[in-house]
Amino acid sequence: MSPAKLGLAQGLVVLALIGVCATLSTGDDGLSAGGPWKALSTSGTVENRRDPGADPAWSTVRRGDLLAPRSIVRTSDDGEVTLSGRAGVLMVDSETRLRLPGPSFGGALEATQDAGTVVYEAGGRSGSPLEVATPALVLVSGRGVFGVTVDDGWTLLSVEDGIVEIRPVEDDAGMDVHAGEAVRVRARDGHVEMLERDDRHVSEGASPAARRTAWKQHRRIRRVVARLDRELRQAEQAEDGLVTEGQPRKP
Repeated sequence: MSPAKLGLAQGLVVLALIGVCATLSTGDDGLSAGGPWKALSTSGTVENRRDPGADPAWSTVRRGDLLAPRSIVRTSDDGEVTLSGRAGVLMVDSETRLRLPGPSFGGALEATQDAGTVVYEAGGRSGSPLEVATPALVLVSGRGVFGVTVDDGWTLLSVEDGIVEIRPVEDDAGMDVHAGEAVRVRARDGHVEMLERDDRHVSEGASPAARRTAWKQHRRIRRVVARLDRELRQAEQAEDGLVTEGQPRKP
């Protein structure tokens, strides 16, 4: 074989290997290495849009649907959805808009929450930290359960389990929020208010109106967490008891 033909053949082999690697990393359906998000349960109106540029149409999400990483989920005033993936579990509450977690160049799984409430259970099979961006802050969690509410220029974070690092958008300094703590961050200036479990012990920097608003959001997050645990248990029980017609149910 001539040197020219040998070089061409080697080039084709390299291109073929690149194509194989790309296929392995994205899967047959073109999803990224982060894996799809499966809808464990839905209620009300829940919609998904994969790529606003290429496909601006919204599609209805139903139980069992697989949603691509980095696609957008939105819920109506009566919509809720629980999603499970390699990165963990997401409970998306009503009136929420979320870009689902997907791989980033830095190795983390990145999500963007523009509005509403989401409870995140981070630390799934992916082994990658979860990074959530809101208008007010960026938060990072390796493993844990926490709720995030974005509303009226503020982001409220309530940590149920684990430690979450936060970095306000308007401030380079980061801080850790531990289990049993809650914090509010204002988008326009990065102002931070620490909130305790009991609103009687809220830091002096929070006004009475801010306390009431934050506590209402905090209790809402707690209710969502309880619902998440209940739905996960029900889903596990349903999976354990799944049988085909004519076969006895598992004990």
